[in-house]
Amino acid sequence: MPEKLKQGWTRVAFGDVVQLCRERSGAPLDDGFDRYVGLEHLEPGDLKIRRWGNIADGTTFTNVFRTGQVLFGKRRAYQRKVALADFEGVCSGDIYVFKTKNETLLSELLPFICQSDGFFNHAIGTSAGSLSPRTNWESLASYEFALPPPEEQRLIAEVLLAHLETRKGFQNAVRCAERLRMSLLRWHFSDCGSECLVALRSLVDNGDVELKTGPFGTVLAAKEYQTSGWPIVNPTDMKSGRICHEGGPCVDDATANRLDVYRLREGDILLARKADLSKAVLAATEHTGWIGGSDTIRLRCTSSKVLPGYLHLALQTDGAARMLYSYAHGTVMPGLNEKALYRISINLPDGPEQQAVVDHFRLIEARERELLEREVACAVLGRVASEQLLTPERSLM
Repeated sequence: MPEKLKQGWTRVAFGDVVQLCRERSGAPLDDGFDRYVGLEHLEPGDLKIRRWGNIADGTTFTNVFRTGQVLFGKRRAYQRKVALADFEGVCSGDIYVFKTKNETLLSELLPFICQSDGFFNHAIGTSAGSLSPRTNWESLASYEFALPPPEEQRLIAEVLLAHLETRKGFQNAVRCAERLRMSLLRWHFSDCGSECLVALRSLVDNGDVELKTGPFGTVLAAKEYQTSGWPIVNPTDMKSGRICHEGGPCVDDATANRLDVYRLREGDILLARKADLSKAVLAATEHTGWIGGSDTIRLRCTSSKVLPGYLHLALQTDGAARMLYSYAHGTVMPGLNEKALYRISINLPDGPEQQAVVDHFRLIEARERELLEREVACAVLGRVASEQLLTPERSLM
């Protein structure tokens, strides 16, 4: 039965009100661009582009985007990567660039349409491929949704943009707290002497630490993903040293049991093995049974010689990051494997000193976590508000 629309609302196809931008630049630097954006630079659920690459360092990207246009990650759409450009540049071919065709759809509302559950479900449902599923423009253009009249669009956009500014405030507070924690981390580990330096390889050989790379596509295919069940932890779920799984892929009980060797226990450490190699998270009690994604490597402490909390802190230091990048393979997107990870060394004092360091940082992290929880709650509120405001029977007028 067709959805009953409120007076003034109309049902439109995405392609009738949105245009796919096909502008290209064969020589971005000569054309005045200095930044490029890849999928790895877009954060799920965050409309702001916070990271990018410098074109002067080299890129093969040619897709042009302009200020005010919307960037949508067409590869692995379940990651929910959408951004509103506030600068000009070039982007990956795995990113679509959208703009509104006319005044039928206000440009301010477009990013929120692209963030809606309906749009993402359509994108995921029309994606093809097992290892790296992609949707296409023809499929996205056919997506139909209810569009309010212009005046109501303006009111909805005002509310959602106000929420966006509020969330930015929380995000800035979280980043400031994170910088403070990292500064204290550098200060503490700079005092460790070389007499405590231990190679990770020796810890693995002695049975103190175990490594496990996440399941590849031949073991876990994207078609097995669900919206509920046992969460898959990918690098995009690693934020500020902890796991923040917000609507990412999950698997059912049968698949999780089949992937038992990849499941997490409390105290396990997950490292991102691609792109941002500085990401390291510590699994808590609530993460027991979750599954490390294909782009992660799990470290599990198996003796009292190494405390999980201490190893997690050591892997977040600048020194550890430098070693990880120096031993990584690849230049455009550096990657880690277990062999490269064996080569890093950490400062490992005795157990009581490790515990004292862990206790100190737990107090700091507790305050940081409070800020992060508020930011996450704000993000959830925004998604709920967006879905409700863009539903005809719950609109503002």
